[in-house]
Amino acid sequence: MNTNQWPVLLDHFTSTALHKQGFDSLLIEACLSHADQNELRASYNRSDYLKQRKEVMSWWSAYIEKAAQGSFFYN
Repeated sequence: MNTNQWPVLLDHFTSTALHKQGFDSLLIEACLSHADQNELRASYNRSDYLKQRKEVMSWWSAYIEKAAQGSFFYN
């Protein structure tokens, strides 16, 4: 596997895990630093979702810590 693919694969894995947790798609995209593909919405929406992103990243941090110990979970 080409090492240039790792960032893309990590984004796919992260997005899937966060969606399975029920986090909002726009919030997930913001956490992954992806631009909104809807140009009209992007031009009006200037939110950085900072408060909501903290919740997502806290969950993600706990997930990664558990995974490092050999335990994957979705709760």
